[in-house]
Amino acid sequence: MSLTCLRVARTSKALRLGASFLLALLGSLITLPAAAQPCPSPGPDSIAFTGHSLPLDGPLITPQLATELAFPNLGNFTTPVFLTSAEDGSGRLFVVEQGGSIWSFPNTDTAEPSDRQLFFDLSDQILAGGEGGLIGLAFDPEFSVTGSFYVYYTAEETGGPCGQPLCFRSIIERFTADPPEASSVNPNTAARQRLVEVWQPYRNHNGGMLAFGPDGYLHIALGDGGSANDPEQNGQDLTTPLGAILRIDPTDGQAAPDNPFAGTIGNPNNPDPRILHYGLRNPWRFSFDREFPNDLWIGDVGQSSWEEIDRARADARGLNFGWRNCEGNHDSDVGTCPFDEVEAPVLELPRTGTISGQSITGGYVYRGAAVPSLRGTYVFGDFVNGNIYAWDGVAVDPGTGLGEVSLLASIGNVASFGEDETGELYVLDYSGAIYRLRPDESVPGTGFPDALSETGLFANTAALTPTEGLIEYDVGSPLWSDRATKQRWLALPASESIELKAEGALEFPVGTVFVKQFNLPIGPGVTRRLETRLFLHQAPGWTGVTYRWNEDESDALLLYGAAADTFDVEIDGVTQEQTWRYPSPTECLACHTAAAGRVLGFRAPQLNHDFDYPSGVNNQLNALGCAGVFQVPVPSPEQFPSWDAIDGTRASRQARVRAHLDANCAPCHQPLGPAPGSLDLRATPLLGDLDLIDVPASQGDLGLLSPDRIRAGDATQSVLWERMRTLNPVHRMAPGTLVPDEVAIAVVGDWINEGLLDLDSDEDGQADAVDNCPAVANTNQAESDGDALGDACDPDTAADLLVELDGNPATVFEDTAVSLTGLVRNQGLTDAPPTGLRFYLSTDLQLDPALDPRVGFCQTDEVIPGTRSPCTDREARIPADLFPPDGEPERLFHWAACADQYDLVFEGNEENNCTVSTETVRIPEPTIALNALAALMTLASLRWIRRRRLARVSNR
Repeated sequence: MSLTCLRVARTSKALRLGASFLLALLGSLITLPAAAQPCPSPGPDSIAFTGHSLPLDGPLITPQLATELAFPNLGNFTTPVFLTSAEDGSGRLFVVEQGGSIWSFPNTDTAEPSDRQLFFDLSDQILAGGEGGLIGLAFDPEFSVTGSFYVYYTAEETGGPCGQPLCFRSIIERFTADPPEASSVNPNTAARQRLVEVWQPYRNHNGGMLAFGPDGYLHIALGDGGSANDPEQNGQDLTTPLGAILRIDPTDGQAAPDNPFAGTIGNPNNPDPRILHYGLRNPWRFSFDREFPNDLWIGDVGQSSWEEIDRARADARGLNFGWRNCEGNHDSDVGTCPFDEVEAPVLELPRTGTISGQSITGGYVYRGAAVPSLRGTYVFGDFVNGNIYAWDGVAVDPGTGLGEVSLLASIGNVASFGEDETGELYVLDYSGAIYRLRPDESVPGTGFPDALSETGLFANTAALTPTEGLIEYDVGSPLWSDRATKQRWLALPASESIELKAEGALEFPVGTVFVKQFNLPIGPGVTRRLETRLFLHQAPGWTGVTYRWNEDESDALLLYGAAADTFDVEIDGVTQEQTWRYPSPTECLACHTAAAGRVLGFRAPQLNHDFDYPSGVNNQLNALGCAGVFQVPVPSPEQFPSWDAIDGTRASRQARVRAHLDANCAPCHQPLGPAPGSLDLRATPLLGDLDLIDVPASQGDLGLLSPDRIRAGDATQSVLWERMRTLNPVHRMAPGTLVPDEVAIAVVGDWINEGLLDLDSDEDGQADAVDNCPAVANTNQAESDGDALGDACDPDTAADLLVELDGNPATVFEDTAVSLTGLVRNQGLTDAPPTGLRFYLSTDLQLDPALDPRVGFCQTDEVIPGTRSPCTDREARIPADLFPPDGEPERLFHWAACADQYDLVFEGNEENNCTVSTETVRIPEPTIALNALAALMTLASLRWIRRRRLARVSNR
C-alpha cells in the first residue's frame, strides 16, 4: 500500500471513530435534564483558594516508614481482629473476624476475592460486639499432622455464678480439621473439645490472645473481668484466672506441670494452677520473640493515664505486673503501687503527648527481612489513634530506661498485628484492610511552617482576615470546648468540589484544610485568643496541628506536642483560674476517629441552617452549593436533616440531645469506633438501637449503686449523665475537656428525667408502654398496607430505590469529560430525600463498589413514591490507568451505578440499590483515541464553517 493510501485509510478510520464519539456525545446531551435554577446571591464568593504552604506528604512528626495494602486485590474483611499462619508449609494466611468467621487465602500479592475461603464459621454460637466475639486463634505447632487449632470466643450460656439465666463466658476450644489441609471446617461436625471456660462479670476486658510457647504449651490472655478500675479486684486475686496469662496443656486444658502455682488444685483458697503471670488489666495481644522464643511480650491496655508493654524474660514464672494497684509504673486511681514487689513495664506511654497511646495493641519483635531497619525492634500500635510505633530497646536491661519509641506509620484503628511463616509482619485495620510496612520512599517534605502567618491561610493574621477562597461556616450542634467560642473555615484545593450526602461523613480531596479558631471569654465582652487548629488532608491521611497565639495576639506559633496555659476568667462576677489544654497531633486523631470519617463538623445535618454572610443571610447548604463547594447545588435544604444546638429553639429537646451526643460522643461511641461497650451515640439510629437506655453500665459505676448507662426517668442513676458532670477529666464526656458543660448537663438531665418517662424506643410516636407494634396491629398507628405492622416500623412502607441506566456513552476517551445520566426510581410507599447516585465502571455484570473504579457522582431531587428522579454528572472522568497502553487492545467495561448508601435512607430493601448496564463501554488505546478526537475536531470545524456560510447566505 502506498503512503498516500495508508494515510487515507488511517484518516478514514479516525473519522469513523470520531463520528461514533460525536454521536455518543450528542446522545448523552439529549438525556440531560433541564438546567438548575439560578442560585440566590447571599453566600460566599466562588473564588478558588490560591493555596497554602502546608506539607502534603507527612505529619508533624515524620514517620520512618510507610504502609501499603498487603493484598490490594483481596478486598476488605469485616472487623478483623487477628491474622496468622498455620506454619504448615501451605502458604495460607488466616484472618479472624470478630463476628465469628475465619477466612483463609494464599499469601500472594495477587490474591483476589475468589481466592478467599471460609475456613471456619462460629457466628451462630458466639456473642459478638464491643470487646467480645471470636477474638483468638492458634494453630497446633504440629498442625500439618494433627489438624488441631484453638479458638477463643465469648458466649452467653446457661449456668454459672452470675445469678442470671445466661452467663457471659470466655471459652477456649480445640477443633480438628480432617484432613489438616482441608479448606473448611464445620464446627458442628468436627472433633471438638472445650478446654477453658471462665465466667466474666462484665462484658469488656476479655483479653483475647492465644499462642503456643516454644515449650509446646498453650498460652491464654484473660482480662480482669471488666468494668473500670477492676471492682472485683481480680488482678491481684490468684484464685481467679482473670487478669492473668494462663499456660495449659493443649490436650486436656490442665495446668502445665511447672507453672508457678501447679499442684494447688482442689482448694478454693489456693491459686489457680493455670496462672503463669498475673496483675494485668486487659492484655489484648501478646507474642513470643522468634529469635529469643522464651521472651514473652505483652501489651496491656491502661485505665486512665498510662498504656504499657510488659516483658517476661526466659523461664520467668509468677510475675505480678501490678494491676489494679499499679497503672504502668505509677499508682493507679484506686491503689498504691508496691514498686519493689511488682514487675515494672519495660515501656509505658502516657495518654497525652507527642508519642502517646489510648488503647495499646501489643505487637511483635520484628524478625523479618522485608524492612531491615526494623529488625530487632518491638513493633506495636494503638487502636484509638491508629499510630504504629517501634521501640528499639529490645536488647537492653528493662530497668535502665534505654531505648526510644519512634512513630513508624499511621492507619485507621490498629486492631492487631500478625506474622506469616517467614516472620513478616502485617497490621490489621479494624475497618477491614490488611497493611504491611515498607521503607518510606517519598521525598521529605518542607515541614509545617513555624508560624500561622506563614501558612498562607490568612491575608492578615493579626486581624484574622482569611485569604480569598477560604470559606467560613458554622455548625448547628457544636462540640463543647471548655467555654471557648470558635470560628471555622474550609479551604478546598482549586477546582475541587465535594459530594454532599444526606447523612454521614463527607470525603475531601488531598490538600483540603479545615481551620478552627478558639477564643476564650475572660470577662464581659473580652476574649483571649487561644489557638488555631488546622486539620489537613495529606496524601497519607489526616493530620491535626495546633498554633498557639502569643500574648499580643499578633501571630500564633506551631506546637509539636501537648501544652497547657492558665488564664484568669470572670464568670458571674467571680474571677477564677481556668486551664486550657492544647492537644498534640496524636490527640487530634483520637477524637477525629476513622469510624467517624475523620472530619466531624462539616456534614449536612450540621450545616443545614442559616448563616449571616457579608452579602446576606442564607441557608449554608444552599450557599455552599451555589459557591461550588458541593458538586451540585442544593435547591431544597429542607429535605436534609438539620441539627440544633443543645440550648436551641429550632428542634425538639430529644432531637437537640441526640445531636449533642452525636457531636460530642459518637466519634468514639459508634460501630467500629474505638470506645468499648458497644453503645451507639449517633443521632441517626432509633433510640432502641443505641444499647443505651435501661442497659446496665459496663465501664465502671462512677460510685453509683448499680447504675444504667441511661436509666429512663432517673438521671442520678445514669452513668452517661454522671460522666458529663464529673470534675474528673479521666471519666468526662467529652474526653479532653476540663470544664463541665452546665447547659448540656441541665438539658440532658431534664430529657432523662422527663422525656424518657414515656420511652418511645422505635420513635414512631407511640410510647413503648402502649406500643405493640410490630407484634400486632395498633389502631393508634397508621397501617396502610394491611399486614398488621404499623407504618412507622414496617419495611414494606419505606422507600425503595432502584437505579436505571440508559443511553450513556458507548465509547470514552482519555482526558475527556463524560456526561453520565441515571434515573432513581422509588417503588416504595414513603418519600425518599435527595440521594447521591454514584457511577462506576464494572469489568463484568457484578458490581463491587470496593473494587470497581468510581467515575462520577450526581444528586437527585426528592424521590416521590412511584416516580423517577434523574440526575447527571457532566464532568465524569475515567481514571487514566483504565486506558490500555499503546499497542494493547481496547478494554471493555459496563456502566454501573448505586443510589444511596447503606443505612442513609431507610429502605425496605437495601440490597437492590445498584445496577449494571448490559451495554458495553469501549475504552480504546490512547493513540486511536487521539486520532478519533482529532477527527472529531476536524468534523466540528468543517460543520462550523458550513454553518457560517449558510448564515451569510440567509442574511443576504
